[in-house]
Amino acid sequence: MELGRIEISWNTNFTMVPNELWDIEDLSHEEFRVFMYLMKLKANKGGFPPYLEIAEKCQLRNNKGQYCESKTREVLKGLVKNGLIKNNFE
Repeated sequence: MELGRIEISWNTNFTMVPNELWDIEDLSHEEFRVFMYLMKLKANKGGFPPYLEIAEKCQLRNNKGQYCESKTREVLKGLVKNGLIKNNFE
């Protein structure tokens, strides 16, 4: 069975994704989501947002369902480990 052509249903703003991102085997879903959010901000010329803002925008919650700054820090450390961002966010 042949797949049909994929069409994108919107023609507005978008964020480019580096192809190498797909090759990182140990990248978590949270790390992917945060990286994409940071890429969006960079494309819009924004600065580094507060940890809680990242948590809210990327749905990073603790076990109690609250947006979590410490989880955000953990995810950012994973992005540094994978070489996707530099450690200048502290």
